[in-house]
Amino acid sequence: MAINMLTSIILYVFGFIGFMVGGLILLIIAMISRKLMFQYIYYFCHTLMFCMGVKINIKGKFPNKKGQFVIMSNHGSFIDVFVVPPSIQGKFTAISAAKNFKIPLFGSLLKKIKAVPIIRENKEAAMQSIKLAEKVIHKDKYHMVILPEGTRTLDGKLQKFKKGGFHMAINTQTPILLIVHRGTYLYKPKNRWRLSPRTIDVIIGPTIETDGYDANNIHELIDKTWNEMNNLLK
Repeated sequence: MAINMLTSIILYVFGFIGFMVGGLILLIIAMISRKLMFQYIYYFCHTLMFCMGVKINIKGKFPNKKGQFVIMSNHGSFIDVFVVPPSIQGKFTAISAAKNFKIPLFGSLLKKIKAVPIIRENKEAAMQSIKLAEKVIHKDKYHMVILPEGTRTLDGKLQKFKKGGFHMAINTQTPILLIVHRGTYLYKPKNRWRLSPRTIDVIIGPTIETDGYDANNIHELIDKTWNEMNNLLK
């Protein structure tokens, strides 16, 4: 236990340094070229996770299909936002909790990738965020990453999905791409501060077309997506 606590403290320190240095470099690159920024994110995430005792192992290939995806992933730990991006090709952004935009440097990085803030506790505000995300998909041609569970799991199991991301996918007629990860919950669950260094498998799963779905049968799309994601996690 004592060794694990010491290891965790060291990894947090290395992670903080890696995030500050890498994040500042990312901001500078973003000012020069948005295209280079997205290329650098791959190395930034891998390096940061290495500093924190995590090796990212990507399985599968990102689809060659033209157009955008609503990328959905499971939510097991705070590191989810760093293990998923390296598997994405092209421009992407995400829907993120509004409180994250107040975090020094991290908030600035979210703004640089045009992330959309959301307050899930306020239904009307959340709907407006979804509308804004739809514009980003159409106008800016970005993939949109969303964690449909809304919050981190407390037991490692896949939770019930919220509807917002599915309305967005249907309204924009954008296919859903599943990218899941195994091991982030074991590395650092929400209710434990200690870290457990490990390899995190990131699996690029199937795409789910949204044709034929609307508000009347959205639950069918949600159930299908949940089942597909849960199967990938087994």
